[in-house]
Amino acid sequence: ADLFLAAAGDISNEDFLNDNLEFKLNGVIENLGLLESDSGTFLLGKQILNSGKVGSDKGVSVLASGDEVFIKNHGSSLMLRVSDDLAEPKKDGIGINNLGKVDGEEVMFSAGDAFADAIYHQGTASADKSVKLHSDGGNIKVSGKIEASSDDGGGRIEIGGTDRGAGTVPRAANVSIFDAAVLDASARSGGDGGDVVIWSDGHTEMFGSIFAEGENGGFAEVSGNTYDFGVSAWRIYLGQGGRFLLDPEDITIGKKLAEEIVKQLEKGTNVTVSTDNDVATTPEDIKGEVTNATDVNGTGDIIVDSDIRVAANNQNKFATLTLDSSGDIIINQSDSADQIRMQNLQGSGSSGNNVFEFKAAKNISINGVIDNFGGGEGQILLDAKGNVDINSTIDANGGAVTILGHDISISNATTSILSGQSTSKNNLVRITAKGDLEFDGGRLELFGDTDIVINANKFINNTGSNVFAVNAASADSVQWSIALPGLTNGRKQIHTFGGLKSNNPAKFGSGGNEATPKNEYHFLDKPTLTVKPNNDSKIYGEVSDSLFKGIEISGLVDASKYGGVFTQDTIVTSVIQDGLTLESSGSKAKAGVGDYNISAQGLKSQNGYEFDYSANGKLTVNQRRIELTAGDQTKVYGEVFELVGEKFTLKDLDGDGDSVLPNGEVITNVSIKSVTGKNSST
Repeated sequence: ADLFLAAAGDISNEDFLNDNLEFKLNGVIENLGLLESDSGTFLLGKQILNSGKVGSDKGVSVLASGDEVFIKNHGSSLMLRVSDDLAEPKKDGIGINNLGKVDGEEVMFSAGDAFADAIYHQGTASADKSVKLHSDGGNIKVSGKIEASSDDGGGRIEIGGTDRGAGTVPRAANVSIFDAAVLDASARSGGDGGDVVIWSDGHTEMFGSIFAEGENGGFAEVSGNTYDFGVSAWRIYLGQGGRFLLDPEDITIGKKLAEEIVKQLEKGTNVTVSTDNDVATTPEDIKGEVTNATDVNGTGDIIVDSDIRVAANNQNKFATLTLDSSGDIIINQSDSADQIRMQNLQGSGSSGNNVFEFKAAKNISINGVIDNFGGGEGQILLDAKGNVDINSTIDANGGAVTILGHDISISNATTSILSGQSTSKNNLVRITAKGDLEFDGGRLELFGDTDIVINANKFINNTGSNVFAVNAASADSVQWSIALPGLTNGRKQIHTFGGLKSNNPAKFGSGGNEATPKNEYHFLDKPTLTVKPNNDSKIYGEVSDSLFKGIEISGLVDASKYGGVFTQDTIVTSVIQDGLTLESSGSKAKAGVGDYNISAQGLKSQNGYEFDYSANGKLTVNQRRIELTAGDQTKVYGEVFELVGEKFTLKDLDGDGDSVLPNGEVITNVSIKSVTGKNSST
C-alpha cells in the first residue's frame, strides 16, 4: 500500500472530507504482525502496543498515543500534534509500548502524559534520517535499540525533546535510558556522525550507549534538571571532532562525572557543560549517584570539585572543554597537584583553538590549578559578565590566554598566569577588565615571543615591578601594553602602577588593543597641548611671514607625578613641527598700522596629544619712516617769488634708502614753507 493508517477512534465527516486528519481516540491498537507501506504508516490510539513490525519504505512510520491526534502534511515535513484531557488523572500503564520493530525513512513516537509512562521503547527503531520519541509532559523509557543512519552520514535521534529543549517541540517530564539501550546515529560508510539529543524538564537517567561517529565526529546532548549516570562507565562514542553537551540547571562535577568527561576528551571529543537557571530545579551533586533533593530555584552554577586530567600520551587527539554557566563557575582546589589538566596540541599561537573555554553570566573563581601541558599552542579563555578571581596558577604552556570580566583580581603570591615556550611564536596574554584589574601578589610569567595586552578601567598593581616575570632568554622578545581610559579622575590619580616601568613614552588616544613592539602605557583620553604663537612686530609695508618668532607649547604630562613609569615627554619627542603654519591678517604688506592676531595650526603629535590653538599671539604693525627734503629755490632781488611745492626729494629710511615706497605710494605735492615764515617776498 502507498499509505496505511489505523486509528482507534473517530473522525468527523467534515474533517475527513476536508483532508483534516483530526482524530478523537478512545481505543487500543495492538500489532502482532507486519504493517508496511510505501510512503507512510500510522498507528493512532489511546494506547499502542507493537510486538510486530511497522515500516515504511520511503516515508514516515508514526505511533501516536493520546486523547486527540492531529496530522497534517507540510510539503516534505509532517506536523503531528497529540493532546490529552488535562482534567483526567494520570493512569497506570504505557501510552506507546514498542516491543517489536519500527522502521522507515523517518520514525516518530508521540504521546501525551495520560499514562504513567508515555513511551516505553523496548524493541528496535531504525531510520535513514531521524527517529524521534516525543512526549508533552510524560515519562519516556528506552531499553531497546534506536538507529538513525545512512550511507551519506549519521541521522538524528531525539528522545524527550530537541536541542536544549528549544522551540515548540514537546518536552518530556523525565527520561530513562537503561543499560541495555543503544542509540546509534553513526555514519555507515561516509560522512559526518549524526546527532543524539536526550532531554527532560525533570530527571534524566543515562545508563545506555550512544554512538554518533563519522568523519568529523557527531553530536550528543544529555540534558535534564537532574541527572543519574549510574555506577558503570559511560558508553558514549562521538569520535574525534565530536561534541558532547551536558545541559543541566546547575551542576557540581564530582569524581564520577569528571572521569567520564576525561574519557570523552581523551577520544578527541569536545565537551560542553552548559547551565540554565530559568525554571525551578531539583539540584543534586552529579557524581554518578542520585542524591535526595528539594525543589528550589536553580543557581545556574558550575562547580568543579574533582580533577579533570587528560593523560600526557593522548595520541595527538585534541579537544576543547567548555563550561558555559548562567550563574557562577567555581574551580575548587583539589588534593592533587593540578586541578584541571589537558594536553595542549592545538592551533598556532593566538589564532589557535581554545583548549579551555569558561564562560559565566556572573562570576568565575579559579582556586585550583588549570594546567594546559604539552607542546601545543591552544588557548585558554575565561569570560565572565561579572568578576574573575584567580587564586591559583593558570598555565597555558605554549598557548595564549584571554581573560575578560568586570573586576579581575589575580591574587596570592603563588598565583601565576604562564604562557609561551622558548620556541613559541606570536602568543598573546590578553586581559580586559571593564572595572578594576588588580594584581595583589599574583603575576604573569612569560616565555618565547609571548606578548601582553591589558585593558582596564582602573589598574592596581600591588605586586610591584616584577608583576611581569619574563624568562631571561625572552627578555628582548616579550613586550607588554597596558591601556587605561585616562591618567586621572579629576585631580586624583586613580591608578597604582607599582613601579612597573615601560622605559618608553606613553601613548595617548589609544585603545591599546594590539600587541606593540615595545613596552608601553596607553591612555584612551588625549591630553591637550596649548599652542601660543610668540608676539611679533613689523614695519608698515613689510611681509612678515618670514618674521614670525615661533611658538610656545605647554601642557606636557608630567611623568614624575605617576612615579616615572613612562618616560618624560619633550617638545622634540612629542611634537612634529614640519607642518606648522602661522597666520595673521597683519602679515600682508598693505596691512595698516595697528595690532593683529597671530594663529597657529598644522602640528602633529608623535604619541597622541591634541592641540589647543585658541591662544593667539600679537603682531604689531608700526609706522614706516620716510624723509622729505625741500629742494633749493632762487629768486632775483626785488622780484615777487612764490615757493614751488613740487621741489622736494623723498628717502625711505626703513627701506633701501631710495625714493620707492613698498606699496607703490607716490607723494605728488608737499607744503613748503620758508624758514622766515613767509611764502613770498619782493
